[in-house]
Amino acid sequence: MADGQRLRDAQEARVSPLGQWLEGHVERGELAPLPAPLIESLILGPVVAVARRWLSGVGDVDLDRAAVLLPERIWRSVAADTAGDG
Repeated sequence: MADGQRLRDAQEARVSPLGQWLEGHVERGELAPLPAPLIESLILGPVVAVARRWLSGVGDVDLDRAAVLLPERIWRSVAADTAGDG
């Protein structure tokens, strides 16, 4: 538990500036009005997962391809609803 809290505190210190940046974009209607931890998870989750797979040496991740495919999909997961229906 102590290690878990220490890791969480370290991550929180790094992610905090991202949360502040996100807040401004949510206020301007550019990002979905989700809690910051959920937006951070939607953005960082795929990136962290790909990095872990690549670092594991399994060899089933092409970073160049991921860099092309992931950004648009990540953006769609956090973008504000432009249809106004939801």
